[in-house]
Amino acid sequence: MSTLTAKQQAFVDEYLVDLNATQAAIRAGYNPNTAKVIASENLSKPAIAEAIAKRQADRLQRVEVSQDDVIRVLVDMLAADANELVEHRRHCCRFCWGDGHRYQYTANEMEKEQAAWLAETAFDERGGIGYDERLAPNADCPECFGDGVSKTIVKDTRNLSPSARALYAGVKQTKDGLEVKMQSKEGYLQLLMRHAGMLNDKLMINGKMVHEKSLDDLE
Repeated sequence: MSTLTAKQQAFVDEYLVDLNATQAAIRAGYNPNTAKVIASENLSKPAIAEAIAKRQADRLQRVEVSQDDVIRVLVDMLAADANELVEHRRHCCRFCWGDGHRYQYTANEMEKEQAAWLAETAFDERGGIGYDERLAPNADCPECFGDGVSKTIVKDTRNLSPSARALYAGVKQTKDGLEVKMQSKEGYLQLLMRHAGMLNDKLMINGKMVHEKSLDDLE
């Protein structure tokens, strides 16, 4: 391996922090005005590319993570269905499936209502029993007109599939309720495409075509 200058070695060190070539060049002491061009030139130099590759391989070996492991996580996350984390559903309203489209009880609600009106001479059962909010709206309902009731369902994250777990980035309580955070797929998709050889990003520098290897520099 060719010997690197102190500034080139600093560039390698900084690049391995976040894989952002332009920022690595700036942190290594290169002129910010030409950092993007210098970064691309550095990445195209065999000695620097070799140093980066060796350091990355050494790092993966230390943490016992292979490139296959990394790609597998990317594939899982990109294949994840966001509905495993949170869903927006349209449920039936209380009138959708009641007898004569009248207000419908659950069995337990009917029992309580009957007990409360036990002294009355007659009890109005309205639309009867059998209400199940999980049913789809009734298109003929004269109360909600088939729109049903809007409801957001946040799933139990203990039971996520591996792909949904890769997509899941946490949950927080806000004034409007729970907010489920998810990983952004766009950047990871580009990274996976680069691994698969589907992207061939290049820059023209001083009349020479060189590869741009930093995802964060693609603007």
